[in-house]
Amino acid sequence: SGAPIYQQHSIYWQGAINCAIMLEGLHRFKDDPEWGEILGRIRSGEDTEDDRNKINQRLLALDGVNLPTAGDVCYAVDTNNQRNSISAGVFNDHI
Repeated sequence: SGAPIYQQHSIYWQGAINCAIMLEGLHRFKDDPEWGEILGRIRSGEDTEDDRNKINQRLLALDGVNLPTAGDVCYAVDTNNQRNSISAGVFNDHI
């Protein structure tokens, strides 16, 4: 009939989903649960000064590491929106 099956009141999807599973575990961080909790707070924008201090304590050393110059800096952001904005800005500089 040409009607999309994903429309709001489609008979094709009526009752199709009857449960949801929310994965809340930190299985990737089983060997370091504190690190997983810190990253979770960063992801949700709820990081603390203590979190930042703990991250900085994990810096092992700069021996033999050459930090990038200002022109070679990469960006680290916590959301896709921010990453996309930076990418768009860099792209606009090249067109």
